[in-house]
Amino acid sequence: MGTFWRPLAGTAWPSIVFVVLGGLLGVIGLGFFGLGAFQTDHWAWLTADPEVLAYLSFVWKVAGIFTIATSALTVFIAATAFKRGERWAWLVFLGWPLLLVALASVFPWITVLLLLLGAAAVGALVAAFPRKPVAPDQP
Repeated sequence: MGTFWRPLAGTAWPSIVFVVLGGLLGVIGLGFFGLGAFQTDHWAWLTADPEVLAYLSFVWKVAGIFTIATSALTVFIAATAFKRGERWAWLVFLGWPLLLVALASVFPWITVLLLLLGAAAVGALVAAFPRKPVAPDQP
């Protein structure tokens, strides 16, 4: 364990933030999958071609499955390796901001999750590098 990760090892709140983000992502994934699986005529206003409609349904199902899998991995890593302060888990979670920026470009309401993640990152940095007490001047 490196010096950056050691101060946060065993700290619960960064793990809780990622568990919450993973859970929210899972809900989004269920919505994506449901849109593709149960509302196959959702895009009928866009095209009348049944092959295109089948393709769009397939794409949303796959996006839902990918999102649910990402959610499950996030919750699992946050509850285990990230909480222990393992370096690889911290590096894996560096991809979260990129994922949220990509999703926010399509769904603007995800910006709230991005702000929550930013607050968690700032809090993690503050906790990782606490201020050292300044010794009073000795006469």
